[in-house]
Amino acid sequence: MSRSTELAVILETHELLVWTSRHVAKFPRSHRHVLGARLESRLWDLLDLLVEAKVTHEKTELLRRAAVATEQIRFLFRAASDLDLLAQCSATAKNKILIDGWR
Repeated sequence: MSRSTELAVILETHELLVWTSRHVAKFPRSHRHVLGARLESRLWDLLDLLVEAKVTHEKTELLRRAAVATEQIRFLFRAASDLDLLAQCSATAKNKILIDGWR
């Protein structure tokens, strides 16, 4: 399936996952293996849930779990921001991650 026909939420989650992976690699070791790994893992979980919801008829529970994962991810990004681990991140990107989410 081409990128132009993919659901926007799946594309944005994928792009955020790639962006996050690049930034987590720059986290100090003390945060990379705990906060960074957890953040990446939750993003992968979210992407899995969204893809599964896309192809199944029973979407309610999957989308509820995706909403929970989104909130967890927002708090992980907030912690990374509070620890100044996202200093290189633009203000626009921070607002999208911390405030808007992917809803």
